[in-house]
Amino acid sequence: MYESLYDEIHRFHVLSVERAERNRLLQKGLRQALLCGACEQRLGVYERYVSLMMRGGLELEYETKGRQVLVRGVDYQAVRMFQLSILWRAGVSLPPFFSQVVLGPHQEKLRVLIDTDDPGTPWRYSCLMFTLIYEGKIQDDLIMQPVMIRCDGVSACRFVFGGHVWVYFVANHQTPSRLERFSLQPSGELTIHMTNMASAPFITEFGRVLSEQGKL
Repeated sequence: MYESLYDEIHRFHVLSVERAERNRLLQKGLRQALLCGACEQRLGVYERYVSLMMRGGLELEYETKGRQVLVRGVDYQAVRMFQLSILWRAGVSLPPFFSQVVLGPHQEKLRVLIDTDDPGTPWRYSCLMFTLIYEGKIQDDLIMQPVMIRCDGVSACRFVFGGHVWVYFVANHQTPSRLERFSLQPSGELTIHMTNMASAPFITEFGRVLSEQGKL
């Protein structure tokens, strides 16, 4: 899923809006040992499934409705476990890149779900997915620092990677948000929203700040 982040000699750019931090080129990514070998292998199965799904390598049914794509036939267990693992790993990771992800008591609840292979109900840490489009192409070469935000009045965590924005409701209970229904359902239905990158305020603001600091 992450191959497109790298250049021709397998490096990728790390951009920061922190004035004291310079742009960097890395080859091995942002890594930290968090799991034992058995858990890495188990979660790796889910990661491979999602990678194939994102690259069109699975036989799924797609229906376009305006700026939304309804995907049917998705493996609920695989995708949910992948989503939950991303949120949990960001919360426990020590590198500064993940410093803004603060999960509090949800961190341990997520760990238990992952440890027991329990995908939970759709409204537990539900995840909304938005495909980033620019000039007709999916922008899969962008990764941004995950941050805590408010989404429809609910505490949430936002990630950008793999050509998508992933917005998690950081809640272990059903929230009043009407957006929860767009997260992956046990029936295997997933709604993905198509988003023009140029009209995403948080991305344009990120680019503006980088430009002002002479980092672009």
